[in-house]
Amino acid sequence: MAIGTERAFDNFGACSPKRTNVRIVRGKRSHGSSELFGEWAAALEFPYYFGHNWDAFDECINDLDWLGAEPLVVLVSRVDEVLADEPARFAGTFLQILKSAERTPGAPRKQSQDDHEHLDEGPRFVRFVFHSERAEIATDFPGLGDLPLRRIARDLE
Repeated sequence: MAIGTERAFDNFGACSPKRTNVRIVRGKRSHGSSELFGEWAAALEFPYYFGHNWDAFDECINDLDWLGAEPLVVLVSRVDEVLADEPARFAGTFLQILKSAERTPGAPRKQSQDDHEHLDEGPRFVRFVFHSERAEIATDFPGLGDLPLRRIARDLE
């Protein structure tokens, strides 16, 4: 979780290590499911066949092979505005999909036909970093503190 101004969060994204693929998703443009699908599809360059529904979102966010093998960090600004019009979807659907998509190098995502572990062509490292300007967001927002997502514990100011 990153706490600070949106400008500081944006600057944080610009200071990423070389060869790290950083994408910014704007929470203020993701109040409902249909807005969220459009914002994430644009930021992560979902393929033309993306169906703009939860099953298609799950499939695309868990694939991402079109982005290549670089580490991928998705910065989600103003997380308190994400699905604000559909709060039950936030913890019940959205966060669970992101949890399934987070990856660490060396951890296989798929099993081959002969049961040998291998990594596919997509990013081997995927992390989601949430931003809020409110320090109490982790305790006020249902489900946010329960996920094993990495947190930035310092203020970005």
